[in-house]
Amino acid sequence: MKKLIIFVFTFLFIFITFSIAGTDDPYLWLEDVLGEKSLEWAKARNAESVKVLENIPGFKKAYKSILDILDSDKKIPYAKKYGKYLYNFWKDADHPRGIYRRTTIE
Repeated sequence: MKKLIIFVFTFLFIFITFSIAGTDDPYLWLEDVLGEKSLEWAKARNAESVKVLENIPGFKKAYKSILDILDSDKKIPYAKKYGKYLYNFWKDADHPRGIYRRTTIE
């Protein structure tokens, strides 16, 4: 009986939460991450942020140092084992978005 009561209250909570959330979100259009309007909005916010950051003393030097470290070939590749394979996500200057690598232990 206790499990049934917990189930009912959980179901009601979820139902009410999603009912209230509904479509009242004024930024729901941002969910279309590839939409022209969403991308223009993001570009405008990024431009505002860049202006603020570039006015911070030492920002450009710190940005270059961090980028050099992240793009360095002298990183140790850490891998996770799943089944008989080792997997690694690698980012560098040649792969700025990253590359997912797989190998065996042999």
